[in-house]
Amino acid sequence: MQSFQLLAFTGLGFYIMRKKLTPEAKINLDFDYFYRLFGRAFLAFCRRPVEAVDNIWTEVYARIGLRGLMGTARGAAIFDREDIDRAVDGTAYSMMRLGKNITRIQTGNIQDYLATAAFIALIIFALVFFA
Repeated sequence: MQSFQLLAFTGLGFYIMRKKLTPEAKINLDFDYFYRLFGRAFLAFCRRPVEAVDNIWTEVYARIGLRGLMGTARGAAIFDREDIDRAVDGTAYSMMRLGKNITRIQTGNIQDYLATAAFIALIIFALVFFA
């Protein structure tokens, strides 16, 4: 209860004094003047020389930087179109040809597969035995 009363009367004090607590529009002419003077000089420095350097840099970038960037993009597009696509398409066409050749070899007859396996086994046995 004591804490509530303390907070309530503090709030009541602020409510009653709200007219006196509002800031008034005026300029303090003590040390604040030097801050504003330094601020104006700093803004003038930033506005004139930095703006001139920024304008020069913008022109240099627009003429040299963008031209180089567009050349790099053009080279990357050519590399993608010529080399990457050729490699990917070549791999796909090779796999298609390999699949067609394998389907010709596969007859579906188990006798052919067993005969081929026996023939390969005889060749391996002969290489191992005679070598």
